[in-house]
Amino acid sequence: MAYIAKLVCNRLGWTVPSGLDAKSDNVEYGPFEAQVHFGFEEWLYNETHSIELEDGRYYFGFVECFRNSRNFNPIAQLHLFTQLFSNSANPNQVNTKRYVGSLSGVYPITKDVYAQIINSHPGIVDRMRKELITALANDPVLQEALVEFDEAAENQDLFNCLYVRRNRHRKPAVAHNWEYLQIQQGLQKHLPNNFGLTEIGQDFIQKLQNNQNTPQIP
Repeated sequence: MAYIAKLVCNRLGWTVPSGLDAKSDNVEYGPFEAQVHFGFEEWLYNETHSIELEDGRYYFGFVECFRNSRNFNPIAQLHLFTQLFSNSANPNQVNTKRYVGSLSGVYPITKDVYAQIINSHPGIVDRMRKELITALANDPVLQEALVEFDEAAENQDLFNCLYVRRNRHRKPAVAHNWEYLQIQQGLQKHLPNNFGLTEIGQDFIQKLQNNQNTPQIP
C-alpha cells in the first residue's frame, strides 16, 4: 500500500522557507501557516540535512502528518503533494493540488537520533532560524513565527522523520508559475485536504506520476 501526505507550499523546492508567497493566509485552509506563514517541512529537501547512522546514511526532516508521534511505523514509500491557495499578497493564485515527489524508506526520529543530528550539525538551529528571518523579513508575523520556531527547537521538534531516498520535480523558473506541480483536475478530488497520512493505491500514484511533464531529480 502506498501512502500520501500533504506539505505546506514552498517556492524554493522545500530547501528553505519561501515566506508568504504560496502560503494561505486563510485559517480555514491551514491555521498554522495562516498564522505564521511557514511550516517546519520547508527544509525537507535540504541536501545538507543528512546523517550517518550505524546502518547507513539518512536524510532528516519534518512532515506534518508525523507531528504527534515519534513512534510511527516505517513507511516504504511516502508520496507528497501540496496545495496552493490565494492570499492577500498573491490574490490570483489558484486553489490547486500539486504533486511534489516522494520519500523512500521513512522512519521515525528517536530522541537519541535527534541528539545525534544536533551534535553532528553544529549551528544548524541558528542557521535555520536565520533562514526563517530572511524569508519573513518584511512580514508582520515574523516575531510570532520565531516564537513557534524557538519552542519547537527547545522541545526537539524541528525534525521528526528520517528517510533514505527522495525524488522531487525540478525547481522551475519563476516564470513557470508552479505549473511543474500541476495535478490533473480529475485526480485532485481524490486527494485529502488535511495534513494527515493517507493510504492510497499504487495505481492512483501511477496516474499522478504519469501526468507530470517534467523530469525528476534524485
